[in-house]
Amino acid sequence: MLMPHQTIRQIPLAQPAIDQTPRLHVAIISDGNGRWAASRGLPRSAGHRAGAEAARRVIEAAPRIGIHTLTLFALSSANWKRPAAEVQGILRLLHEYLLTETTHCIDEGVRLSMIGRRDRLPATLRQAIADSEAATAKGPRLHLRLAVDYSAREAIYHAACRFYKVTELSPESFSAVLAEVHRGGSTEVDLLNRRRSGSSRKGIQPARTHSRRIAGCHRGLS
Repeated sequence: MLMPHQTIRQIPLAQPAIDQTPRLHVAIISDGNGRWAASRGLPRSAGHRAGAEAARRVIEAAPRIGIHTLTLFALSSANWKRPAAEVQGILRLLHEYLLTETTHCIDEGVRLSMIGRRDRLPATLRQAIADSEAATAKGPRLHLRLAVDYSAREAIYHAACRFYKVTELSPESFSAVLAEVHRGGSTEVDLLNRRRSGSSRKGIQPARTHSRRIAGCHRGLS
């Protein structure tokens, strides 16, 4: 269609169609679930379960909006200091998710992997993680990374220990070593979103994040 100020010769020629679909890596820290529940007179476990339901909606929508890798923070290393009953409740939720959603992940082309320590997790949960990772390994639509018992400081420390033995000293070689530390590997995080209220938590920001693309959301669950 001609614009009012254009002649036929000024109409831009159509360009060949190319795939411009973004392949973004988004990380979400869902902080404040317990406080969200407490503010409504509910047990903290209800907040964690509501957070899990919100995560399901995000996972469902992610591939449709150009997200190729999605990292969700389920449990930071610092969370072990919380009451044992609360921590066990979070671990049960994770185990429940793996048992009930792995088949759905396969059907939807979702590859699931976990980053963080595994040695402190219950043996049954470690096995469920390994089974889900193996079953979904070929998922092409979305790489879902669950951060469990994760600490960015520990990730950087372990990468530095390995990097010490590397002969080629450069930012690129350190980045490669850091990627190895994260199980499953990934691209750098393009957007970090942190939903929180009240006090903040330290040491859980991904070690491989574009620092200028960090969004904080000071609201409860929606």
